[in-house]
Amino acid sequence: GLVSLGYLWVTNPFDSVGEAEGKIKVYAYNSFPLKFKEGKVNIKAKSGYVAYTGQVKSGYCEGDGELYDENGRLVYEGAFSKNKYNGFGKLYYPSSQLCYEGEFMDNLYQGTGKLYKENGILQYYGEFDGGYKDGFGELYNSTGEKIFEGEFSNNSLVYTQLLGKTPTEINTLYTGEQIIYSYENENAVMLNEIDALY
Repeated sequence: GLVSLGYLWVTNPFDSVGEAEGKIKVYAYNSFPLKFKEGKVNIKAKSGYVAYTGQVKSGYCEGDGELYDENGRLVYEGAFSKNKYNGFGKLYYPSSQLCYEGEFMDNLYQGTGKLYKENGILQYYGEFDGGYKDGFGELYNSTGEKIFEGEFSNNSLVYTQLLGKTPTEINTLYTGEQIIYSYENENAVMLNEIDALY
């Protein structure tokens, strides 16, 4: 038995099971030999297209790689750990336009990153937690101009940070479109692009 195991270890027959595509071997997503492979491979999805190209270890996507959909469009490129997006990466819309670039943890936005609209314009740059805008960040309007910088929580702007601020202080936080309403020596200012009033 030990001699047989030694022979298998030395000859590594499992490595030859993968179907060669160029110099990178192709494995089915559930193939037994993939569990013993370490290095760069292509992995076919259940329906037969190459869904992943990148590093694997012990049967997991581990290291840098690229994930594709059934039409061959890039879905994600970057760091993987235990088959999940972990580390720096880029996520794409189905149109192939960049959606997000930055840090991930277990497939969620985590840390610092940039979120883009599907037309390619930057929407938000800042901190994320558990997939949500959370912490300090910058908000951009539909033309790509920065309109606000400050705190966010659970994907929403923290409006309480505007309380007690002078108009000059608010103008350092918010630089977007403003509408001033006046009535009998009183003014109200609408911060149009963030739906706030002071």
